[in-house]
Amino acid sequence: MGTEPKDPASPIIEGGRLMFSGLTKREYFAAMAIQGTIAAHNQTIPDWIGTETADSHAKAAIRLADALIAALNK
Repeated sequence: MGTEPKDPASPIIEGGRLMFSGLTKREYFAAMAIQGTIAAHNQTIPDWIGTETADSHAKAAIRLADALIAALNK
């Protein structure tokens, strides 16, 4: 049994039934990656994020999330 990108990161299960799935693992891992990128720049409001930069950071976060999922499945 591996980690799937669309698996819920923090599901709420009651009586054996999925009540709330929330974010997927891929979404959660990508959010953590982009949070780290923003924190590394040590700014409360990151004015360094322009349209192209924001897009490249978002795509990099998704690539990191996919790489983590792949590594977990090895």
